[in-house]
Order: sequence, then structure tokens, then C-alpha cells
Amino acid sequence: MTNLISRGINVQSPSCPLCLMEDEHGEHLLFRCIIAQERGGLRRKIQMLLAASTMWSLWLSRNNWCFQRVRRSIDCLVEDIKLQSFTWVEQRGKKISIVWEKWIVNPWEGISKI
Repeated sequence: MTNLISRGINVQSPSCPLCLMEDEHGEHLLFRCIIAQERGGLRRKIQMLLAASTMWSLWLSRNNWCFQRVRRSIDCLVEDIKLQSFTWVEQRGKKISIVWEKWIVNPWEGISKI
């Protein structure tokens, strides 16, 4: 966030949006933010799920092209990845709340612990 401010980009607050205790910067987010550390395990799981969803969607798209000669646009592929990953998280995430409207913009904003 400090870099954005130094570049003249208007930000509402330089504080970390998670903990509000320090200015947001890489070191804080990765090593000192207590909220980010709590979410670390969940974050890794979501990252793995997003990677798996992306690979699955790419594989299905490839097969559709190879066997049915159906080619989809990149925009459609991205929408498929968003929907597939949301569905997987929604079905498997028993201790989290997930909001579609936020997920499609930024998965990290669409998830919260119950």
C-alpha cells in the first residue's frame, strides 16, 4: 500500500485492511499480520483448489476441442474456473461462508470463517 501512495495513487487508508494495526506492506502481510497468519492454512487450501479448478477446466476445454471440435473463448474458460472453484469451496468448506458476488471479483474477499 505504501508503494501505491508513493506513486500518487489515491487509497482510502494505508492501514492493513485485515488487522488495521499497521500500514499494509509485504513484510507485514506475510510475517506480522495476525489475521493473515490465521488465514494462512485456509489460504493455502484455497490456492490449491483454485489451481486444481484451473487445471480441470483447461483439461475439459482441451477435450472439448480434441473430441468435439468445440472451442470456447478465454472469457468463458475464466467463468468456468470461477464457477467450478466456487462450487468446490461451497460443497467442501464446512467452516467457511462464501459469497458468490465477492468470489467472482476476488476469491479472498468472498470467503470468511464461520
